[in-house]
Amino acid sequence: MHYQINVTQAIPGLNPEVAPPSPAQNDLADVLKQILEVNREQANLLRSMMAAQDQSSRWRAFLSRWEQSLPELGENCRQALPVLENVFAKSIHEITERIALEGEDLAEEFTLQEFLDRYGNRITQLATMMNMLGPLAEAAPSKVTPPPGKA
Repeated sequence: MHYQINVTQAIPGLNPEVAPPSPAQNDLADVLKQILEVNREQANLLRSMMAAQDQSSRWRAFLSRWEQSLPELGENCRQALPVLENVFAKSIHEITERIALEGEDLAEEFTLQEFLDRYGNRITQLATMMNMLGPLAEAAPSKVTPPPGKA
């Protein structure tokens, strides 16, 4: 089956012209331009806020300021962090075992105070050290060492 479709102008002799935009279309275009400009401003503000909150760049700057007098600071932090994490994990394990053993007894004032005296400061100090060394270890430039036998 074959169909033939002829398309002709509805009113012969009339040249189609582009009509000038109406005032409503001009207003719409202006509003869209304003929206686009506001979106660009918001994107720029978000970029600057993210740059201001980038903690790793702050720690990288800290390490670079002390690179002359303490060149191994970043690498030492990177090596110390796993050791601290191990000690922290063992302390948490010890605390949870103690809680499982004493359970209900911790509700008593004397037992609770003894428990906090024994574990509270240690776990808090370990967590603080990890929170300080962690970002420094992440911000430290990685030192790529050649594989053995290749120099």
